Amino acid sequence: MEVPNEKEIAHDGLTIFNIGDRKLELREMKIKRTKELSELLFSLRSGLQKYFVDKDGQALPDGATLDQEFHQTVNEAVLTVLNFLFGLKGEENLTIEWYEENMSLRILEEIVKEAAGQSRVNWLTPFFDPFCRVLRDSIFLKATDLPREDFQNGNAITS
Repeated sequence: MEVPNEKEIAHDGLTIFNIGDRKLELREMKIKRTKELSELLFSLRSGLQKYFVDKDGQALPDGATLDQEFHQTVNEAVLTVLNFLFGLKGEENLTIEWYEENMSLRILEEIVKEAAGQSRVNWLTPFFDPFCRVLRDSIFLKATDLPREDFQNGNAITS
């Protein structure tokens, strides 16, 4: 039995991802959309910074526990970026349920690499890496309930 290919390069400016029951078209971004993406990513990453400081704005001490809603916020941020990259709006948007059931870290990383290469936005991959690292850590933590390393400064953080 042949396994269906998840990624299909239609031409230089169009890549099609077949994930779950969805066929998602990733198109090369024009300059305006690339600018909008950079603003969106900056806004999302800035919003996540609140989880790494205490009420006085100081960095969390070693051994601090991240807020419970942190991982859900990361998933929602990644979903926002995916909907933007695929140009989905309104009822076409990917839902958090679909995302959690169908998306894997391997596919997510492949989408980011493809978008970065397709539109020549090399900053996308390193800008997106912390999201992938947090998602990887959160999946690992759910499976093991062990402490993990803080991706920003190497401090142990327990969930």
